[in-house]
Amino acid sequence: MTNRMAAYLDVHGRRLVGWNEILQDGLVDSAAAQYWIRHRKDVIEAIRRGRDVIVSSWGHTYLDHSYSLTPLSKAYAFEPVFAELGAADAQHVIGLEAPMWTEFVPNRARLDYQTWPRLAAFAETGWSPRERKDWTSFRRRLNSWMQRFDALGVQYARGSDLEPPWFKRALGVFTAAQAQTKTVT
Repeated sequence: MTNRMAAYLDVHGRRLVGWNEILQDGLVDSAAAQYWIRHRKDVIEAIRRGRDVIVSSWGHTYLDHSYSLTPLSKAYAFEPVFAELGAADAQHVIGLEAPMWTEFVPNRARLDYQTWPRLAAFAETGWSPRERKDWTSFRRRLNSWMQRFDALGVQYARGSDLEPPWFKRALGVFTAAQAQTKTVT
């Protein structure tokens, strides 16, 4: 069925993208996989065989996770190109996604808080080669972004919420499935 859907999309000038669970023998070449959880070795092998992949690692890129689980520094430090890949294989990592599942987001204020400024960190991470990333420079430049957010009325995360203390981070895994209800005023 996956191959039939891929063929239909190909005819219409589109491309099938499916969670990494679609990676099976016989999958058409045009289908891209989206790596989100488990089976990392299988995804790396698929990349080495020429499969295009979008990286959205559940433990690192999901914006609906609390800042205790994914603080701003962890978002910025994320590297979408697996360390095991050489330069030739790295070209098959065609993107990075930072998903924001909104089932437990009660309002716009909470959406803003969960998304910003981590989305800016993911954008720079996705567009910058590893050797050009600079956390100190990013933090300095983030101040001008925050001024823009203020002017636009974006209710982004601030201060110690961006980098929770170690004891909150240690408990961060327990917040992954927690309803996100904090609203910033």
